[in-house]
Amino acid sequence: MTHFAEVDANNIVKRVVVTDDEATAESCAQLLGTRCAACDGCLATPQTACLAPTQWVQTSDTGSIRTRYAGVGFEWHEDLDAFVAPPPGPGFVLDPVTKAYLPEE
Repeated sequence: MTHFAEVDANNIVKRVVVTDDEATAESCAQLLGTRCAACDGCLATPQTACLAPTQWVQTSDTGSIRTRYAGVGFEWHEDLDAFVAPPPGPGFVLDPVTKAYLPEE
């Protein structure tokens, strides 16, 4: 099975789906549509326009790619090629080595 995270225009994971092994980000968008971030509810399809389309990013339940398995609310950092859990509160900064939020020093 292959897993994909739907990431909104703000790089926040909205949902994670399990697909067959042949799936790609493009086939997820065609099959499942993309959620319109502008209204955060409608589903755009290839036949309908979306003002702020989401993207599909592959993730792995073993954490073998993208550092860790994506969860709803996680942040997608393309520059780090990683899904990052949100900071637990104020005073945390993203460490690019561990790809996690750590307390400010």
